[in-house]
Amino acid sequence: MRDQVRTKAAQAPIDTALLLCAFDAPDFPLGCVQLDRQFHIVSVTAAALRDIGGTTEDALGHALKQWRYLRLEFAVKLMDALTCLSEANQTSTVFTEDAEIERCLRWTVVRCEGANPADDQTPAYLLIVGQVPYTGNRDGAQRRLQEVMRDLFEQSPLGEAYVSIEGEFLKSNQSLCNMLGYTEGELRNLDFQQITHPEDLSRDLMKVTDMLDNRIRSYHIEKRYIRKNGEIMWGHLYVSAHRDEHGKVTHFVVLIEDVTPRKHLEQKFEGEVAKLQDQLLMRQQEVTALHARLDRLALVDPITGLLNKQGLDIELARAFLLASEDAEPYAVIDLRFEGFEAFANAQSVDATNKLLRLIGESLHHLVRRSDVVGRRAQDNFVVALGQRAVLGVGVEEIARRIGNAMTKDYDIDGESVPLKVELGMSERQEGDSLEDMLARAQVMPA
Repeated sequence: MRDQVRTKAAQAPIDTALLLCAFDAPDFPLGCVQLDRQFHIVSVTAAALRDIGGTTEDALGHALKQWRYLRLEFAVKLMDALTCLSEANQTSTVFTEDAEIERCLRWTVVRCEGANPADDQTPAYLLIVGQVPYTGNRDGAQRRLQEVMRDLFEQSPLGEAYVSIEGEFLKSNQSLCNMLGYTEGELRNLDFQQITHPEDLSRDLMKVTDMLDNRIRSYHIEKRYIRKNGEIMWGHLYVSAHRDEHGKVTHFVVLIEDVTPRKHLEQKFEGEVAKLQDQLLMRQQEVTALHARLDRLALVDPITGLLNKQGLDIELARAFLLASEDAEPYAVIDLRFEGFEAFANAQSVDATNKLLRLIGESLHHLVRRSDVVGRRAQDNFVVALGQRAVLGVGVEEIARRIGNAMTKDYDIDGESVPLKVELGMSERQEGDSLEDMLARAQVMPA
């Protein structure tokens, strides 16, 4: 017969919890295929693909008998072997021999302990595959598989352990002992609660409870461990459950990867990022303040420090709108200085600017904080009076006081410059616009 399929019962039990837990570990050495209850492929290792052929995309999601790299008669025999598995006999071994290519594959067919019939997301079966000599002896196949499993546990670079449901360490590999600084004997006298950082314990215990209550099949978290010397070790913890034939958890299989160097780099990076964010925020605040200052400067006359024409127009419009909405008194006073033009024509720009600064300072001290004051043109200034200034005094009286105070001699570099103020004023009337008020108040230059 060109092709042969032989089946026999496997004698030694296989820890499927360890297999499932280690399945995602880097460079997993076994050729494994995970199947759901309908014999669809849910996961396959690189080692299995090397023995069978094809790629992950060729396998995932397909029914076993539709896997193009597995002969149909072999797939049927494997499915028959899977169907015949029981809770009492959870494994069997199938050999498939292809005389055409002189290849023999050993398949260990495994029923996952405690698989939930109602859960399509968890693997129900495992196929462990490996090549054996085409004409070799099959009697030691199962023993070799157990040796591989033992080597996987003992020689793994990851820390691995069997842990009781109470949290006690039943068996630990050397990698875990090296990580934590304990001997295996010392770990047997401890439980995982004692070596877990107190701040991370409750989160871990919640996951354990979920597994015992069959709410989850496995979990993985990052947590802190306390080494024997008191140092903190960050570990990425993978946990799966070993269940009996009734689906009850008998113990846990844990894998721990030391990620302390990575966590230290992350913490350093986070600290640098926080520092940069603080610096960025400070720069943004400085830029915001600078923009605000520039906005103010754009509306301020650089000589007098009062509002310039643009700023004056904006503030006059805002104050006029508020007064109109609240039906409050509002008035504007227009000021020009007789004698200013003659001085400006006869003197330097620097002297003229000094005179303008003195006028601005004097006018600023005469108005209230609620009033608007600014320079519209060379020697043309405007004051807008709000309710607090108008009520009880009268616009004419306020204008008279300003005119008297501003009509005086100004000292420019020891020279007395006499200026006389010419005033115009206007109060808001029903139906007025701001332009109407400014036109009525405007003092025409001589």
